[in-house]
Parts: sequence; structure tokens; C-alpha cells
Amino acid sequence: MIEPINQTSLLQFFQEHQIDYQLHEHPPLVTCKDSELLNLNIPGADTKHLFVINKTGQYFLIMTTHEKRLDLAKMKELLGGRVEFGSSEKLKELLNIYRGAVSLLAIINDRANQVRIIADEELANVDSLQQHPLDNCATVVLKREDFLRYFSLIERQIEWQKLPERQSQ
Repeated sequence: MIEPINQTSLLQFFQEHQIDYQLHEHPPLVTCKDSELLNLNIPGADTKHLFVINKTGQYFLIMTTHEKRLDLAKMKELLGGRVEFGSSEKLKELLNIYRGAVSLLAIINDRANQVRIIADEELANVDSLQQHPLDNCATVVLKREDFLRYFSLIERQIEWQKLPERQSQ
């Protein structure tokens, strides 16, 4: 059995493949609100991630901007129906991460390709992105080119989509 990738082995993978990154260590962040309270001033586009499952059992890892409140009800067509948040157990089983450490980088642990990757097109052309390196006590900043090359190296595709925002009430 292949050992799952953790933060240490992920950063080693980056080094072995000349993926440039900046590592910022910080107290554990579980929610976007935690990040706001600490006012970390980390460069790059601040992102948030959702791990969801649809009624047919398809899992999705979704990335959007930190500020955006997604309207999951309007995403039914894209996601194959109504979705709910995936369980902590499945998050650990499929991606070897825990709540608070969710990021697209964790897809390296989905060796059976059970999780589709969807990213907000608002992030498609940013200069750099912030991601947790499989641990919520750190953030890595990756230039867009290095971020995309990472997915090419692990042979995974990102579906860039216009993701609907929930309207304020």
C-alpha cells in the first residue's frame, strides 16, 4: 500500500519538481473567520474550499475566493443534483486531511480519482494562490504557473467554472 502524502512529503514533492512556494506557519486555522481574526497578511489570493457529495455518491473538492458565499442550490446542474458536505471520515479516507486543512493540494491523495476538482473561474488568472499544505497550521503560496504544473504532474484536471454567489438577505 502506498503511504498517503502529508505536509512534509508534499513539500518534498514541491522541491523535487522545482515547484516554487512560500511557506507561512501560523496557529491552526479551522475557518475563514479564524484567518480574518489573525490578520496574517499572507500574499496571494486567499481561497476557501468545500468538500461535498451529491446524491449519486460523487465527491467534489471546490475552491472559491475567501469572501464568496457559494449558492450550492444553484450549482445543482454542475454537481449532478443537490449536495451536502462530505463527512470527516470520508475527507480523511479519500484525501488524508481533516476539516480546517482542506485544499486542492490534497487531491494528490485521491489515487482512485473519486473526487472531482472544481475551481471558481474568478481565481483562474490570479498571480498566486494560498493553499493549506495538508495541515491547517501552515499556508503555502504558489504562483499560478506552479499551481497548475502541480496538477499536471499528478495528472489531475481542474474544472474552472463560474460559481454562483448566494445573495445577501
